[in-house]
Amino acid sequence: NLPAWAVPAWARTLTRKSLLCDGRREREALKMGDRLADGVWMMMQMKMGDRAGWHVNQEAYKAARNGGAHEDFRGQFEGATAVELVSRDADPIAVAPGSRGAHYIIDDRDDRSVAEADVSNFGENDHGVPSAETDARHPGDKPADDLPGIGIGNEFFQPMRTMAGMRVGSIAFAAPVVGAAVGDGSTVSAADAGAGGAAAAEAAPPPAVTASYTELHAAYGMQLLIRLDPARRHLVYDCHEFVPSAAVDTMPTVRQFERGRELLVGGIPGFGGGGFGDDEEEEDPVWTDEPDAEMDKAAEPQVPGHEAGESVIRLMAHSGEFFESRRLRIRLPLSSVRGLRLHVPPPSSAASNEAAASPRPPKRRRQQDHPAHGPGSGGPDEPGCLVLDLAAPPPQSGFAARKIAPRRNNDRAYAVVPDWTPGQIASRASRHYIVGTRAELERVVALLAAHSPHLATLAAAAATAAEGGAGAAGVDATIGNTLAVPASLLPETATPFDPTVEAPSAASAGEAVGEASAAASVRLTPSEVDALFVARCGVSENEVKNLSKCLKKAVLLGHVVFPPLPADALDTVLLKGSFQCCGKPCVATVRKVMRQSDYAGLDYEDGGENAKLRCSSCDNGQYITALCTGTPSFDSGKFHNHCTDCPDFGVCLGDYRSAHCMDCGNHYFAGNSGFPCDGCGGKKGAGATLADLPPPPPSAFSGELPGAPAGNSVLMMLMQILATDPERAAGLIAAMQAEADAAATEDTE
Repeated sequence: NLPAWAVPAWARTLTRKSLLCDGRREREALKMGDRLADGVWMMMQMKMGDRAGWHVNQEAYKAARNGGAHEDFRGQFEGATAVELVSRDADPIAVAPGSRGAHYIIDDRDDRSVAEADVSNFGENDHGVPSAETDARHPGDKPADDLPGIGIGNEFFQPMRTMAGMRVGSIAFAAPVVGAAVGDGSTVSAADAGAGGAAAAEAAPPPAVTASYTELHAAYGMQLLIRLDPARRHLVYDCHEFVPSAAVDTMPTVRQFERGRELLVGGIPGFGGGGFGDDEEEEDPVWTDEPDAEMDKAAEPQVPGHEAGESVIRLMAHSGEFFESRRLRIRLPLSSVRGLRLHVPPPSSAASNEAAASPRPPKRRRQQDHPAHGPGSGGPDEPGCLVLDLAAPPPQSGFAARKIAPRRNNDRAYAVVPDWTPGQIASRASRHYIVGTRAELERVVALLAAHSPHLATLAAAAATAAEGGAGAAGVDATIGNTLAVPASLLPETATPFDPTVEAPSAASAGEAVGEASAAASVRLTPSEVDALFVARCGVSENEVKNLSKCLKKAVLLGHVVFPPLPADALDTVLLKGSFQCCGKPCVATVRKVMRQSDYAGLDYEDGGENAKLRCSSCDNGQYITALCTGTPSFDSGKFHNHCTDCPDFGVCLGDYRSAHCMDCGNHYFAGNSGFPCDGCGGKKGAGATLADLPPPPPSAFSGELPGAPAGNSVLMMLMQILATDPERAAGLIAAMQAEADAAATEDTE
C-alpha cells in the first residue's frame, strides 16, 4: 500500500530474487559461489531424474530460506478453505476440453505473460527439445500399456503429466456420515443428503462441518501436485510430506551435511561418495546414525565465514532431508467421477476488507481487474475450488509411496501402501475438493476433459445447467452430473458411493485406451515366442534357448514383427545406420543379431571382437542394443547390457556396470568390483519397507513451516515500519540507499 518512491528497488524485487540472493550478504555469496551452487542444483536433477521433484525441492528451499516466499504462497489462499469457498455463490465455469497447453509451465513472474517470463516447460528438456515428463512407474503398470508416441520404453519410468501444483493450496476430502447432525440441527441421511435436498443450505451461512472432513494444506508451491496418467486415464494426487524448517542463523550439523553430500554425489557414476572426484568406485558413507559428538557439531566451510560455502552447506543439508522424504500418492480412475464442478466465487467484501488491513503483501490480481470474467465468478488468480463427486472409492492399489532419491534405491520405486490420509478418509470420501487459483484449476479441467469424454460431458453439463439447460454444443444438461446446479457443494452433503458401481481392482482400474491397450491384450507368451523362432527362423528347440533375449523380448512386446512368409523372417530389418568406426552403412537383420550376446562387458575396449555386426573394411564390430524398448540403437558395447535374470526375457540395463540383485530382484550400480546392492544391502529383506512406515505426521500438511514467524517476515516488518513511522522510515530509506550505492560502486570497481 506504499507509493513506489517509498520502497527501495531491492525491497520491491526481494521475493523474486534467486534462492541464494537475500540482500547484500547473499549478493556477495552469489559473486563467489554461484557456479558451485549451480553445480549442486545440476547434480540434484541428475540424481532425481524427475523434473517435478526438482521443482518441488526448489520451492521448498525457497520457502525455507525466504520467509517472504512462504508468506506470499500462503497469502494467496488466506481464508480460502474449501468450506469457505463453496459457501459463497458463484456461477459454474465452463472449460473447453484441451483449451490449455499439454505441458505444465511454471511462470516465475507475477505480472508478465508466459511469453515474456522466465518459465520452465515440463514438456521440454533444457535445450527446448520436446520430451515426455516422467515419474517412477506405479505398481502394476507396464510399458506396453503406455500411449504410443510418448512412451519411453523403460521398466522404471512412465509418462506422467503434471496439471497443477505451483498454485494449489489444499486438497480436502468429505466422507458421508449417515445420521450426522448438520449446522441447523437436522440430520443427513443417505436418502436426503443428495443434491436436491441441500439447495437451501447453500444460501444460508456456512454451517459447521459435521461430516467426516479433512484438509491437506501446502506450505509451498508444488507440495501438492495434481497429475494425470494419460494412458490409463487416472487422476493422481502426488503429495510431498517434506516440510523444511524456516531459515535460522545456525548452520546445519556435520551429520546433516554429510548425509546430503552422500545422497547427492554417491549415486552418480563418476563421482565418489566422499567428494567431487573422478573415481568410478563409491566410497563408504561418511555419516551414520550412531551417536557421535563430532557429527553433531555445526558444519563450517573450509574458509571460516565463506558465504558461498555456507550457502552450499545449507543447500546440501536441506536436500539430504528432501531426498529421504516420501512422495505419497492417491490415484483414482477418471471413470469413477460422477460429478464435477469448477467453483470460483468473486472476492467477498469481508475478504477484501481483511486483505486491506493485513500486513501481508497484496494478493495477486483480483476479479475486479478482469472484467471479462463477469460478476458471477472470480478472476484467473482468484482462489477457487474444483469439486469432484466419486461413485466408487480409489482401489487399494491407488495408494502408493516412494522416496525421492534415498540411500536405498529400492525405495525410489513406488510401492502400494495403506491409505495414508488422516483417519484413512480418502478410502471413504466420496467428495474431493481441490483448492487453487482459477487459472490452475481451469487447466486441470481442460486436460481431464481432453482425455475423458465422460468428464468433458460432466464439465459441460455443470455449466449449461446454470443456464437453464441450454446445452452448449449440443450437450445435454441432464446428463447426470451429481454436482450440477442446484446441487450443494458443502461437505456435509456428500453422498454415499453408488452400490451398483464396483470399486476398480488393481488390474481393471481405469479406461482402456487406443492401440497400446489393444497391443497388450494380444501380447505373446515366452513359449509362443520360442515356438515362433523355431518355426520361422529354422533353429532347433535347444538352440532357441541361447538366442538373444533382447531380441526375443522385442518380439514378445510387438516391437519386432516377422513377415508372413517364413523365408523372409531371417532378413527382417531391425535397424539401419552406420558403423561407428568409419561411417560405412550398417544394416542389422534378425539373421545377423539373433545370436548376439546380451552382455558386451569390456568388449568395447577390444574393438567389438565378439560383436555380430562387423565392418568389412575395418573389421571392427558393434552391437545393436535396446531392441526390447522399441527404440534400438548401435553401440560399441559399453552400454549394451540386457538383464537375463528378469522374467519374460528380461530388460535392458544399459551401463555394463549395472547388475541384477539376486536377493531383492532390483537393478543397481555394481561398478567394476561388485558393490553390494544399494537397494537391500545384499541382504534379503533388510530394513523396513515403504508399506511398513507410519503415515505422515499432521505437520506435513498443515500449511505452515516450523519456526516461521506468523506474518512477520523481515520484509513485512520493514513494510510496517515504512508505513507507520515516518521518521524512522526516512532513516531506513537513507541507510538502504547508501548501502545500495556502495554495492553499486563496489560492483563497478
